[in-house]
Amino acid sequence: MTQRTPSQESADACRTDRPARVDVLCNAPGRSPRSGPATLSPDIRLFFNFVKAAGITGIFGYHLYNEYIGLGAMKTIFDAGILRYLFSNTSSLVEYLCATMQIGFIFGSVGVQFFIIASGFGLYFSHLSHAEHWLLFFRKRMVRIIPLYYFVLLCGFLVKVYVLQDAPPARFEILARHFFLIHTLNDAYLSYGAFYFVGVICQLYLLFPVITIILRQRHWKLPFFAFTFFLSFILKTLLSIAGMTFSGILVSDYLPYFVLGMLIADSVADSGRLHLWLFDMRVSVFSVLSLIGVLFLLNSGVGYSDIVRTMVSFLLFLSLPLFFRAAGFLRATSLINALACSAFVFFMVHMIYIRAGLHLIHQHGLYGSIGSYLHWIPLGLLFFLLSFFTAHLLQRGYDRISAPKPT
Repeated sequence: MTQRTPSQESADACRTDRPARVDVLCNAPGRSPRSGPATLSPDIRLFFNFVKAAGITGIFGYHLYNEYIGLGAMKTIFDAGILRYLFSNTSSLVEYLCATMQIGFIFGSVGVQFFIIASGFGLYFSHLSHAEHWLLFFRKRMVRIIPLYYFVLLCGFLVKVYVLQDAPPARFEILARHFFLIHTLNDAYLSYGAFYFVGVICQLYLLFPVITIILRQRHWKLPFFAFTFFLSFILKTLLSIAGMTFSGILVSDYLPYFVLGMLIADSVADSGRLHLWLFDMRVSVFSVLSLIGVLFLLNSGVGYSDIVRTMVSFLLFLSLPLFFRAAGFLRATSLINALACSAFVFFMVHMIYIRAGLHLIHQHGLYGSIGSYLHWIPLGLLFFLLSFFTAHLLQRGYDRISAPKPT
C-alpha cells in the first residue's frame, strides 16, 4: 500500500479532464452542512485552476513590462488618462494592439491577488474536507514549497552574481533574509523580484489557524472580512504616528483576498450562496461594465490609489467567470491545468529569465532593435515559455522525488 504525499494530492487537484463550463459552477454544491466530508466538483476545481493561470499570466506580463519599459512609462499612461492614452496614441492597428497590451500588462499586477484568493480557497476547502492537526498541516505546507523555494533561490543568487554581475555589499545578508523568510520585513525583497510572494504566503499560513477559528463563528464571517480591508490602513496609521518608516510588505495588504478565498470555500462546502453569487454571469458582466467605469475615473485624473487598486482587483476577479467560459469554448483545459500546477515555481523563476535575458540582450547591444511596439513581444513569449517549461519540469521532478517508495 502506498502513502500519498501532499505533492501528489496537489497534482491530482490540478488535473481534470472536464471542459470549462461556467453554468455548472452555480449548480455544484460541495455538501450540506451535516452530510460528511466536502467534495470539490471538477468544474469548480478547474475554475480555480483558471484563476491561478490567469493570475500567473498577468504577473508575468506586468513584470516584463516593468523590467523592459519601466514604472516611468506606467506613470505617463496614468497621468495622461488610460482611455485617453489608448485612443490618442494609436494611429494604426499595430499601435492600438500595443497600447491595449500595455494597459493589460499594467493591470496584470492584480494577478498576485488572484493567486492569494486561489490559495485561500484551496487551503480552507482542504481543511474542511479532512481536518488535521495543525502541526501536520504546517509540515505538509512547508514540505510542499520550501525545498523548491530554496533551490530556485540558490539559482537566483548564482544568476544575480555571475550573470547580472550584481554584487552589493550586503548580498549575503539579503540572501540570509530570504533563507529565513524575513525578507518582506524590509526592502530586501526587492533584490530577488517575485520571491516576496513566498514570504507573504508563509505569513498567511501562520495566520490560517486563527482565521479558521474566526470563520467557524457564523456571525463573525462577514464582519471579519470587512475588518481586513481596514487593517492595513490601521497599521500604516499607527506606524506613521510612531514615526516609523516601513519599507517592507505588509501581509495585511493581502489578507482580504486570502479571507475571500476561504469564504468561497466555506460557501462551496456548506452549500452556501456566496459562490453562487460570485459565479453568476450577470455579476461578471456587471463587473466588466464597472471596470470600464473605473477606467473612465482614471481617465478623469483620479489617481491609481490603494482604494482604486482594490476595486480593480475585485472587479477583475468577479469578471473571471466570463473569461472562463471563453476558455471553455477554446478547449484550453489542458493548458489551464498545466499552468496552474506549475504556478508556484513559475512565480519564482520568471523574474530570473526576464532580468537575465534583458541583461544579456543589453550587453550584446541588441536592446534598441526590440524597442518599438510589438517587436519585443516574441521575446516576452520566449521568456514565458522558458519559465513555464522550467517550472513544469521542476514541479514534476520534485513531486516524483518527494513521493514515498511503495511498501
